[in-house]
Amino acid sequence: MIDEDVARFVQDGLGSVWALTLMLTLRENPDRRWTAGELVAHLRASEAIVRDLLPRLGKLGLLVDSDAGQWRWRPVNCGLDDLCRRVAEEYARRPVGIVNLIAQRRSNLRLLADVFRFWK
Repeated sequence: MIDEDVARFVQDGLGSVWALTLMLTLRENPDRRWTAGELVAHLRASEAIVRDLLPRLGKLGLLVDSDAGQWRWRPVNCGLDDLCRRVAEEYARRPVGIVNLIAQRRSNLRLLADVFRFWK
């Protein structure tokens, strides 16, 4: 069973497998400064995805952006750092469980959107 706070953070904070992958990459290399281009190449992701996710993870309090457009891992507090450590550990143990949490959230959002669409 995945802890409720880990599940909530994965679903509501990260919300996508790309965000999870980006978070894990930056967390694994806490002293490295990454440009968006380097992350695109490393993750084999689209530039649009990476450029969208970097500020979002920054607003979550996980990253800092230097003036030179380089991003680095720096959670705003120890509690958030610990939560991300637990997410990484859970993903290492049960990757399918974590990915299913993300997919489940998307399914629930789609269902809610469909309900509102049918009410119109």
